[in-house]
Amino acid sequence: MKNLKLIIAIVFMLACSKSYAQLEKGNYLIGGSAGLDLEFVDIGGNNIALFLTPGVLRLVTDDLAIGGVLGVTYRENGIFSATSVSIVPVGRFYFPVANRNFAFYTNAQAGLEILNVNTDGDSDSEAAFAFGFGPGVALFVSDNVSIDTGISFRRVGGNIDQSNINLNIGLQVFLTRKEKE
Repeated sequence: MKNLKLIIAIVFMLACSKSYAQLEKGNYLIGGSAGLDLEFVDIGGNNIALFLTPGVLRLVTDDLAIGGVLGVTYRENGIFSATSVSIVPVGRFYFPVANRNFAFYTNAQAGLEILNVNTDGDSDSEAAFAFGFGPGVALFVSDNVSIDTGISFRRVGGNIDQSNINLNIGLQVFLTRKEKE
């Protein structure tokens, strides 16, 4: 318990210190998010979903990053299990707050998702169009690291239809470019 209190105190001190991320044109963002969704239902069993979305983005202008994300999701309930892999381009626009160590952002992404659903021993796979968007907050814990939290809406179309709203938490590392002399 002492270790947990120490970790919380250190994170709080880092969060309260004034530091600024490198939201400048040409810099790279490497990181991603992870999450867990739990849905408790009476019919068919409880739904559990785990997802991981690593990605690489580049700031093409100050505050605007464009790149790609690889998403992996696993869903399960009493009736079925589903695994999906997506490769999607993503855009993120930051709204920095002056003299603060955080920035608001919004994400948008669209691309290909491959789903594999198993229901009572039967398997069905398909490639489908997926898109998503949502707002978030990036808390800069150092000049080059942010902890991101956001809400996203995702929709996957096709024979296997899915829509969900997720709470995401992630980490971004900002790699600054070297100035040419």
